Amino acid sequence: MPTTELKINKLLANLAGQRLYIDTNAFIFFLDRHTKYFPVVAPIFEACFNQKTFAITGGLTIAEVMVHPYRYGDAALIAQIKNFFAQKNFLTIVDHPNDLLDMSAMLAGQRKMKLIDAIHVATAQKSRCNYFLTNDHGIKSSDSLEIIQLDNFLTA
Repeated sequence: MPTTELKINKLLANLAGQRLYIDTNAFIFFLDRHTKYFPVVAPIFEACFNQKTFAITGGLTIAEVMVHPYRYGDAALIAQIKNFFAQKNFLTIVDHPNDLLDMSAMLAGQRKMKLIDAIHVATAQKSRCNYFLTNDHGIKSSDSLEIIQLDNFLTA
């Protein structure tokens, strides 16, 4: 079985020059330096910071990431996260207009997905992403979008 590092290096080669949608949980793992997942997401984020991979997410992601800092009233963390997402050199943040929300409802209905997941998938598809980074096992690959599950990069 290949090591985590070998799996990640192969992934990074596949992501070079590609459009990658980053789901909320990947941002949380990166920002929190999550013990289990940070070693997986850090090299992917580094590729995005170095503009080897084109990172995209939706405005909904930022709202989801901000829930806990607001819940606990952590002003320093709120400012830190806002500053992180304000960096325009590594990440494109797209809106969720009404036509995208309609597409999301269709995806949720047809694929039996949670609406919030369908909004992320529709945003990735509309943004012409080739890959979708997540650890949400309710999101599945399609003909147009390959789902990258973070758990697949952990060694057993």
